[in-house]
Amino acid sequence: MNSKNKSSDLWEKIEPNENLVNNAIQLANRDLKTAENIFNDGDYDWSFAISYNAMLQAGRALMFKEGFRPKGQYKHVSVVEFGKPIKYMAVPPEEVVERVKKNMRTDAETKVKRLDDSKKKRN
Repeated sequence: MNSKNKSSDLWEKIEPNENLVNNAIQLANRDLKTAENIFNDGDYDWSFAISYNAMLQAGRALMFKEGFRPKGQYKHVSVVEFGKPIKYMAVPPEEVVERVKKNMRTDAETKVKRLDDSKKKRN
């Protein structure tokens, strides 16, 4: 993480807030699902834009969890700068798409099972 004292013009200290964290994560997940749908429809530019917004929401969640929030006119820059030094292993895009597909498939199967179970109970 960047030094908490460095770049104070980009973020400010707040109390860590799980509600803000959870809300940002929900928005990031929503945006990722939307980006995948739009990508599958062939609209790659919009998919990229929405994916970028998902990244910003995930970054905001990190900031909120660490007890910071972006400030200033260019909050997206604050989010990116805050997370810059984080070391991570990149996951190939194909693997990300497969993981999303698997999760969506599992969710759909669960919903189908619930519908089948409710039909059996009615009959």
